Amino acid sequence: MKKILLLFCTVLVSVTASARYYDSEPDAGDWAIGLNMNSGSYYPLINFGLGTKLQYYATSAFRIEANFNWFIERKNVKNWDTNLNLHYTFPIVENLRVYPVVGANLMYGHHKRTRFCPGLNAGGGLQYNVAERVYVAAEAVYKYSSTKSLDNNDDYFLGPRAELTVSVAYRF
Repeated sequence: MKKILLLFCTVLVSVTASARYYDSEPDAGDWAIGLNMNSGSYYPLINFGLGTKLQYYATSAFRIEANFNWFIERKNVKNWDTNLNLHYTFPIVENLRVYPVVGANLMYGHHKRTRFCPGLNAGGGLQYNVAERVYVAAEAVYKYSSTKSLDNNDDYFLGPRAELTVSVAYRF
């Protein structure tokens, strides 16, 4: 037990000593590319997915994000969505930022027939800078989408949904 406690303390001291503040304020014109892991839920379905994102920093705090998420087929439902979101980041403490998310989406789903539904996004996120140009983020976004698809038919597998996303990104 003493060895495990000593090992834990050594690791804790090493991590604490190597932790530092990264002066990672983005510049206007910077870009970031990243990978997402998602969980989407709407009654009666919860599914998981993977995605990519591309961000453009219009200013050091305001950024535009385009992303694509593909969800694993579940209960004979195939779906993906593409989003165009706006973020305005607020620094909270060293390396930590929060931001609201607003934007638009286009959802695709296939359950007995193919559907495309446009919608709106609203939510928020947290970003933690782990290195000068690398950060991890977590977002909770509600995607409002009508159950009426673009061909004007009801499809309750493409209605409003909540999505939780964890991502990692590299800024260049």
